[in-house]
Amino acid sequence: RPIRRIKVYSPNPEHRQRFAVQLADQIGIEVAAMNCAEEAVRGSDMVVGCTNSLRPVIRGEWLEKGMHLTLMKIQELDEAGYGRLDRHVLYVSPPGVQGSPCDNLLTIPYDREFLRRFCGGSHPEMWKQELTWTGEEKIFRLPDVLLGKVKGRDNDEQITCFRSEGTGVQFAAVALKVYEEAKRRGLGRSLPLEWFVQDVTN
Repeated sequence: RPIRRIKVYSPNPEHRQRFAVQLADQIGIEVAAMNCAEEAVRGSDMVVGCTNSLRPVIRGEWLEKGMHLTLMKIQELDEAGYGRLDRHVLYVSPPGVQGSPCDNLLTIPYDREFLRRFCGGSHPEMWKQELTWTGEEKIFRLPDVLLGKVKGRDNDEQITCFRSEGTGVQFAAVALKVYEEAKRRGLGRSLPLEWFVQDVTN
């Protein structure tokens, strides 16, 4: 994306200022630390919530036409915000099969009934709220977008949202880099495979 300016907010002033300086130095564009979440959201084309908050950090009245949101948690957006979404795309894993071949749902087609039966890692009551607040007809799964069955948006004024529990691929990618760098420096030692094998499920 041709990003020209980044706004960042953290409830910790020191953290947001330090992050803004470090990121601007790394990527060479303006990064501004905001004094409140509303300042970070308003006027932005893309908004990303990546928090551990148990309460909404993004309010519906802050959303503007054409805006895109990416959320990690249901709680990051309030009820009014879900009601303003024109399209809500989800990537959630089915319960009880994480780590199995069934966990790779990026390109596996399925019917809409899946939305009502599975909530992935989300709390069932929160999942019901998300369906009710958004409207089930506005909710789509990431595989359907990737397979071209539905559009990400129909026009430039739609407010869109993508909520993802994550695929875990980022952790595998970081682990590979750590392993390669440790091997290059001659650090670490081999560990017996038995230390990582168990005969019980978690």
